[in-house]
Amino acid sequence: MITIIIITIPTGNVTLTKDFYIGMYPVTQAQWHMVMGTNPSSFKGFGEFNRPVEMVSWTDIVGDSGGTMEINGIPYRENGFIFKLYEATGKIFYERLSWHSRGDLYAVTQDFIYKWIG
Repeated sequence: MITIIIITIPTGNVTLTKDFYIGMYPVTQAQWHMVMGTNPSSFKGFGEFNRPVEMVSWTDIVGDSGGTMEINGIPYRENGFIFKLYEATGKIFYERLSWHSRGDLYAVTQDFIYKWIG
């Protein structure tokens, strides 16, 4: 016996009142290294710095100790990626990054970090 379940999801219009960003380009190992001074990725070797950074946790991005800066209710600490990027540029890039639970970090533009630090 096969059971088919049909779920109807209501549709409608949505109005965004603030800028909305979603990461499209992976942050490279070189970009992560420029900001953090380390490369946590497990896929290293020829051309490694052009490969996406992986094996990063949410804690790697927001930090886990030290002084804090709060953005949209989320505390960022001095040893985290976002705080170090802020220190290097004076700009907050929280909305321009997206993190996936499998450990991938994405940015809105391809030259996201090079543009500001490189």
